[in-house]
Amino acid sequence: MTPTGDTSEATGAPVLLGLGLLRRMGRLRVGRPRRKKKAERVSAAKPRSRNDGVGSLLKSIVFSALLIAYLVAEVLVAMVAYMYLNLHHLATFGYLIGLCRNLLNQFAIQLERFSPELANRAYATLLGELGPKSILLLFIGLAVSMFIRFLIWLLHRTYDAARAKREPEAAPAAAAQSA
Repeated sequence: MTPTGDTSEATGAPVLLGLGLLRRMGRLRVGRPRRKKKAERVSAAKPRSRNDGVGSLLKSIVFSALLIAYLVAEVLVAMVAYMYLNLHHLATFGYLIGLCRNLLNQFAIQLERFSPELANRAYATLLGELGPKSILLLFIGLAVSMFIRFLIWLLHRTYDAARAKREPEAAPAAAAQSA
């Protein structure tokens, strides 16, 4: 019981117990109050209705449709940006194509240096199909995607800030109406 094995003569209980043993026995509460078990938390939560599965399915379908629409919009904007550069800024377009050609050549050199047996297959398939214009379109798509996501993030942050600013003003009005 105690480190020396002594017990109280009156009760027969251990005179000195370690904190861990006291915690396990439930006699010592240290720190935070005891957390509710999962079953207690679930029973205290709001009851689930039968429509929760339908609602989550509907939310998933709407989210998937919005995601597909978002990706289609990104591709269309990237293609429009590519065509605009090609038609209206030919010198800039040519310079960017040259940069992409250099990048593709460097990729081929590095691939040949690190894996010569894979380089022949890569020339026949990957590097043969990807030209500098394809790489430029890829980079334009990435830039457009970054720009659109930044705009959405900015709009979301602005909306959240406006809503947080409005909520403290709405709380006294709601309290006055309920009184």
